Amino acid sequence: MSKIRTVLDKFPLRVVLCVGLPIILVCVSVLIISLRGSLNSIIRFERVDIPGLTADSDMSGWASLDKDSYFLGQHAQARIRVLYRDDRVKPDFDKFKRDMGFFPFDQLGLSESQSDIGNGITEYILDYKLHVIGVRKPGSYALKPAVLFYSRIQDDAGSNLHTLRILRPDLHLASFYPWSAGTISLRGIREQIFNQNPLRQTVMLLGGLVLLGLAAFLLWRFGYRRHQAELTEPEQLWYQFRQINNHIKDNRLYLLRCEKIFTRLLQHQISMDPEMFWSGDEPVDESWCKTVNKAREILRRVYQAGEIADDDVHQMNSLLAERLALAVEGQRLELEQHPSFISRIMQQRRVAQLTGIITAISISMLILAGLPDLWLAPEIKKYNETVVRIQSGQGSVENLLLDLQAFAGSARIQKIRAAAFYNSGTTRAANSFGDLAPAAQLQILDLVFQAESADALLQTLLLAELSGSEEEVVTMFVNAAERLLQSELDLQSATRIISGDEEILRNLELATKRRHALLTRLVQLRDLFKMNAMSGTDEDILSDQGLVNIIDAKLPEEYEDAEMAKDNSSYIIFERF
Repeated sequence: MSKIRTVLDKFPLRVVLCVGLPIILVCVSVLIISLRGSLNSIIRFERVDIPGLTADSDMSGWASLDKDSYFLGQHAQARIRVLYRDDRVKPDFDKFKRDMGFFPFDQLGLSESQSDIGNGITEYILDYKLHVIGVRKPGSYALKPAVLFYSRIQDDAGSNLHTLRILRPDLHLASFYPWSAGTISLRGIREQIFNQNPLRQTVMLLGGLVLLGLAAFLLWRFGYRRHQAELTEPEQLWYQFRQINNHIKDNRLYLLRCEKIFTRLLQHQISMDPEMFWSGDEPVDESWCKTVNKAREILRRVYQAGEIADDDVHQMNSLLAERLALAVEGQRLELEQHPSFISRIMQQRRVAQLTGIITAISISMLILAGLPDLWLAPEIKKYNETVVRIQSGQGSVENLLLDLQAFAGSARIQKIRAAAFYNSGTTRAANSFGDLAPAAQLQILDLVFQAESADALLQTLLLAELSGSEEEVVTMFVNAAERLLQSELDLQSATRIISGDEEILRNLELATKRRHALLTRLVQLRDLFKMNAMSGTDEDILSDQGLVNIIDAKLPEEYEDAEMAKDNSSYIIFERF
């Protein structure tokens, strides 16, 4: 134990600072990052082995996707790779990029690179980040081949334009649910976020404990007083030297005590015993020669008759103090003479201030580690408040959704933006039929998907008292389709921020299928009302024509033709210009 204390005694204050400052900086950085919030999403294209350029070819191109199939709302990585001999052909990559399209998929990002791979061959790569939206049915979607215009350097002018067609793979759209998904419930909204990252809380806890340990070490290192037995030989000599300075006033007695201390110091430092000292031998260590000769000259006069000069006392005092100071930490021993622990600490202002600062910081870190909600980012706190309001039903759903959309559009933390858009879209889809109970809404959706005809659907809704009149049925379907459209847009926004989140993808697929089914039924009801208007009375004609006008005013362009509303999942969409 004494050896450990001896080692710890040698730690200076700057060593403690070197240990404590990095810990404080790390924990402060963690706190700032948490208050600001962060989410890094990195999507990498997994490169597939592609053949190189053959010896008899001047240019070749390939296209590939990072996956075999995708779900609605996912991100896709498309790569175009072109190899060409730059001393023979000159490609027009600017036009190639401008003409590249991926309809009906959105393009979110583009990166290009060009490098010399040796043997006079240049590699050109285009990486596209796509968003799989704009489609609503599973199946294969073929993209038109990419056309790259290039010229041959040695060709004559006038016939110097050539094309390279690069076939692109089909993009396969998969599905979580069957098309008749009326009774399938949506995934629930995202709960409150209390802890962004458990590692941050752990770092704060460990940092607080380490700093608290450093503060305790500082108090122990600079505040405790050692027993006489714990002191080293030079420290004991220094202690005795301090004692004779404070208590002995007689010059001769003072020098005799100094002689005893000095000869013990010589014995300890250079193995020179008193006999060697008085015999006039020179010390082995030359750095001690001047000191030994001067001390020998002064101490000889102690044994001679006469008064001892004060100058001899002062010279011996300075000589002994200088040598002891080199062997021990005199300030430490001087501080240990104070009677109480607090007084010893207060005599060291820097230590007291540093210990107080480190203790305050460590306690703050421990409090933050125990209460992580205190250092959540303000946007996360606001998001949590909105979730509580939605779950508790405070205020109207529409006002809550408007607040949530506004917050989602302005939030800087990507994770919170995605969660806010997801909750907004999910809540709109779950309340697409207004204030009806969830069970009643699922019943209506099941009828929308399962009814054999529009007339049967209408009659069932009226008989089941799920709607009061034909006009109410049309209005209910139109309003539900509009809410589901906004739900799709919100969920699509969430998928733009976070790719591959299954809950978002599932709800987006359900919202899309529900809106498509409702619009399909509206087209059928419009046709039914048109037929009724052609064969009915004047009063019926006015009533049915009014319903037809309502549907026509709200129906999207793609549903103007009833044939577009038919369920045909085997078609292929080609890119349009």
